[in-house]
Amino acid sequence: MLTSNVIKHLKQQNWGAAIIDFIVVVSGIFVAIQVNSWNDGLVNKQKEKVILEQLYSDFSNNVESISSMATFHQNKAKELDYVIDMVATDNIDPTSDRARNALMSMFQMPPITASMGTYKSLIATGDIGLIQDQQLKTQLIDLESHLESEKSMLAYFRQMNDLEMNYVRGLVSVQPNHDNSGTFINVDFERFNTDKNLLTVVANQERSHLIFSRIRGGVAQKFDKVKSYIGKQLNKVED
Repeated sequence: MLTSNVIKHLKQQNWGAAIIDFIVVVSGIFVAIQVNSWNDGLVNKQKEKVILEQLYSDFSNNVESISSMATFHQNKAKELDYVIDMVATDNIDPTSDRARNALMSMFQMPPITASMGTYKSLIATGDIGLIQDQQLKTQLIDLESHLESEKSMLAYFRQMNDLEMNYVRGLVSVQPNHDNSGTFINVDFERFNTDKNLLTVVANQERSHLIFSRIRGGVAQKFDKVKSYIGKQLNKVED
């Protein structure tokens, strides 16, 4: 309607009315664009809030699970240290459940179970652009890179473990109880007396667990740092 008025006034050479109508039309379009932009901003802000909440939840779980894994490796190192001390002091106790369990599980190197589903989904869909804070984006990229480095290191240690596992094959076995009531872990402790390299293998595994305790403790700290930063961004979005 306003556009028709502009054309009408131009034909009538009513320049004042035409200019006023033109200004009204342009102002209306500008206001409409601003309102749409404002609405889009509100929608994107709400989407960003949901994304940050999901990331915060994922990373809170990651901090807990990876910290538990760091503790797992630390405890394994302590148990193997007990075996090393027992053998080195020539005080072997073949009935020690602590020593038998430590030797049975000394090659356990489980992978990190970190949830990065929300982040990977953001990358796949392109919604990563909804996160306004550039520093947070950089932290997320750095965190994923750090996880990939940890995976590569784990693969290397597992490859080294395969060689040592073959070397100590038969040292530890699971045997049935004499009364067939179940099974028990049997360790051929006599091999430590005839093969001094066995103690070196145990010492290597103790060192590996200590290394991964530090590595995974560091990964947990990185997740905790990013989680805290996400918490600050959530507060900003909610304000």
